Amino acid sequence: MTGYPNPDTDAWAADLRGFAERIVNSLGGDPQWLRTNPDWAIGLLDREIAEGFDPTAMDEDEQHRFRAMLMAVTGEFLIHTHGAHWAWLPDDTSPLGGRWVVTGFAHPLGHATRPVDIGRIANDALSLRQVQVIDLISTAEHEAGLPATT
Repeated sequence: MTGYPNPDTDAWAADLRGFAERIVNSLGGDPQWLRTNPDWAIGLLDREIAEGFDPTAMDEDEQHRFRAMLMAVTGEFLIHTHGAHWAWLPDDTSPLGGRWVVTGFAHPLGHATRPVDIGRIANDALSLRQVQVIDLISTAEHEAGLPATT
């Protein structure tokens, strides 16, 4: 098993949050939108990637960066919309020895929820010609057992 035997989840989440904020800022939005107006941030991002981002035409490095962007903004939306957080779940089937998931969702009716592997959802999107973050969010909410907000 390689990877992260005891990852620093707080530092990793802070780095990803900063990355997501830089993305929103680079598109002309307020980086705080992910916390204050997550719908605006996702709308801005989806308008941008709808205009020419085809993951199937990207090389491996571009796909890696695109996947990281999808993972960051999807995770931040879920965290700020559903009161969740990032966590590291050990998983012997992963080459890293675990998976980064978003978990701890606050269900509006108090029902139990499940952790969501945002990396897998973002990776699955790389096989699509057109990706919308709102679709990844919807998938994640469904997998978590939440009523859809999208």
